[in-house]
Amino acid sequence: MNADLLLVIQAVATIMAMFSIICRAAKMTHETPTPVRMQHLVMFAGLSFSLVLPALAGKTALVLAVLAWLTLSAQRWRHGVPEGLQASD
Repeated sequence: MNADLLLVIQAVATIMAMFSIICRAAKMTHETPTPVRMQHLVMFAGLSFSLVLPALAGKTALVLAVLAWLTLSAQRWRHGVPEGLQASD
């Protein structure tokens, strides 16, 4: 696969992920926990930066966004799978 095609695939996938975050944010209310809202904000920012930064810096922005996402959700996962995310029997 050539580099130009990979860049197009990355850009399309990034825009699709950003659209997904926008759709989720539209469903959030004032009752949505702040860490959840912040997770989505940070991930959206990382995705946005990855579109305009050079390749290595863009990749770094995405990795930092994922790290922030995981860090912001660490408290919810401290004692196991959070309520509402477990499979029902």
